Amino acid sequence: MQSVFLLIITNYIFAANVIFEVDMSFMNTSEDGVYIVGSDVSFLGPEGVVMSDENGDDIWDIELELNPGSYTYKFRNGFCDNWDNCGNMWESIPDECGSQEFGDREITVLDDDVWAGPFCFSSCDACPEEVDYYNVTFSVDMQNVSTSDDGVYLVGNDPLLEGPTGHLMSDADGDDVWEVTLELIPGTYTYKYRNGFCDNWDNCGAFWEDSLDDCSVGEWGDRQIIVTDQDFVSGPFCFNSCDEELCPDDILTYPVSFIVDMNYQETDLSGVYVVGGNIYMEGPIGHLMSDDDGDDIWEVVVDLPPGTYTFKFRNGYCASWNTCLQWQWEDFEGDCGVGEWGDRQVVVSDEGFTYGPYCFDFCNEGECPSIEPIDMTFQVQVSDQELDNALENGVYMGGNFNSYDFYLNPFELTYTNQDNIFSLTTQFIANENILYKYTIGKGFSSAQIETDDGIAGCGSNFSSCSQSGANYRQKTIPYVSTIFDLDTYNNCPSNALVTIEVDMSNEIISGDGVCIAGGTMPNGAQGTEMCDLDGDSIFTAILSFPFDSYQTYKFVNGCGDTWENPNFENFVDSCTEGQWDNRFFTVMEDGQKVGPYYFESCELSQTMNLENSNIVTDYLLNSPYPNPFNPIVTIPYNIKSLSSISIAVYDLNGNKIVDLFNGFKSAGNYEVIWSAENESSGIYFVKMVSDNFHQTQKISLIK
Repeated sequence: MQSVFLLIITNYIFAANVIFEVDMSFMNTSEDGVYIVGSDVSFLGPEGVVMSDENGDDIWDIELELNPGSYTYKFRNGFCDNWDNCGNMWESIPDECGSQEFGDREITVLDDDVWAGPFCFSSCDACPEEVDYYNVTFSVDMQNVSTSDDGVYLVGNDPLLEGPTGHLMSDADGDDVWEVTLELIPGTYTYKYRNGFCDNWDNCGAFWEDSLDDCSVGEWGDRQIIVTDQDFVSGPFCFNSCDEELCPDDILTYPVSFIVDMNYQETDLSGVYVVGGNIYMEGPIGHLMSDDDGDDIWEVVVDLPPGTYTFKFRNGYCASWNTCLQWQWEDFEGDCGVGEWGDRQVVVSDEGFTYGPYCFDFCNEGECPSIEPIDMTFQVQVSDQELDNALENGVYMGGNFNSYDFYLNPFELTYTNQDNIFSLTTQFIANENILYKYTIGKGFSSAQIETDDGIAGCGSNFSSCSQSGANYRQKTIPYVSTIFDLDTYNNCPSNALVTIEVDMSNEIISGDGVCIAGGTMPNGAQGTEMCDLDGDSIFTAILSFPFDSYQTYKFVNGCGDTWENPNFENFVDSCTEGQWDNRFFTVMEDGQKVGPYYFESCELSQTMNLENSNIVTDYLLNSPYPNPFNPIVTIPYNIKSLSSISIAVYDLNGNKIVDLFNGFKSAGNYEVIWSAENESSGIYFVKMVSDNFHQTQKISLIK
């Protein structure tokens, strides 16, 4: 009887009532109210849950019902519907109570109700009854740069510094030395000066200081001041300099000539630019280069003071970092790129010099080499079962370079006498698109040509939606001699076929068809045509990708061949990422299925439920069984779509006992087993976390 009673009460998940309070007494509270925000579903991030101040004392509270577990959160002063660009609305929490990457508050919920706060906004403690403010005057000399017509700003992440917009400074006497006086409470502040207006952190056309290595702090290279118990003046500093003095009358600069050869590119009519984030490199617009003699080799001279500069060449005009199209930027396939963005780099010391010429998108200095036949080496490995046949009858290749002749005069490969590998070195023209297959033997009766199914995982299907077509291996010939990666005869062991689907039932379908393109997809802006052979408005493409690779893409309602095509999906949601707001997935298994998603939506098509009632439409951590258990428990769970999942067990004190799973799972129903033979009897919690999901189940170990 006792065991039955225990089973009943431990199968129930006890949620606790948690009251959160924040004191906004020292803040200019937003008219939109105060929010509590966290990544857990209970906190409704990124918008968050609005709090209330019923008695008007500027102490805001909210009561949430939370399952046992650990939660991270922050308070936010005002409404914001995204994580990345809410500026000074977020509190900036001191290290002593901030946790994890974003410096969040953290709370562990057990079975009992909890009262968290009141915390002073941006503090670990309650607000003091009174606080003293001190006048701090900031001063910066802008004589070394061309001052923006929008003025100069002091910007920091602390709410009193009002980032990302910041405080507009003034130049009352017109000497280009700008000042602003702020009332600040004692504490440490990080900040920068900015030349021009900007209302966000990520895409300022205005210029941030970026050469403060000798006096900067933190990840962003900020200036820092410490306010104590008195008024004081900070500066004047020369803009972008650590020296606390006016800018020298003459800043030494040296002419650097940048030269790029565009002969391998279709040069944009708006010209070619050299662009960097430094103020002297004038990003995101950059310096327009010139081609006075029409040879498509572009040049510009930029006067630079001593320092290190990172940059790229760009094909065409672009007004901001985020609106440039992917094809416009160099994208090195070598080791000459530095930093997060793979930029070029120059170091200016005490004299001018010439950088280049470089071929656009090439690491090696020099003009683009002449396009002429280049040695290319192909390799194919046959199986042990196929080796005798291959040695007796030979291994050949044919394709679009020999009119698909596998019978009379195919290209013959030579046996390398090791590891069943046959090899051929021959010449092709750089940038030529090669389609090919291998065959064991030749002749109309003897040629054993690779099958379409055999190379489906690494071939390209050249067919329209109404035809079967044929698969061929495909390569673009590089500009330098290359030994291609080893192929496997009639097989693609390193690649997986992925079925990608989009539901167009809510759209007017373009007469130019539906495509998947962009990102990492083959054929760039043109992409691959998707097919709806059964007329159910679900369009499908089957593509090949390397295992464990990360792929990005968009659907296109109206296929085209340019990045300016307006028919690309254009939306931002939890299933998009990056500068171009691409969809994404990781290739985990052969036969993997992605979608169908509605066009311009993260929502999965409702047709999935009609076709297969076993398809999972939500994330769920199901009830473990048996419960109570001794010592083995089975934990079932459901995955809605390919996701990064972690499942772990915690004790009553919130300590992690064991990770049961941490990695990617495709959509489906799964189970994980925990054997607790080395643990003590008691209550434990199983916690499952994904990108936008969190759930906890309570289990009892009885020995």
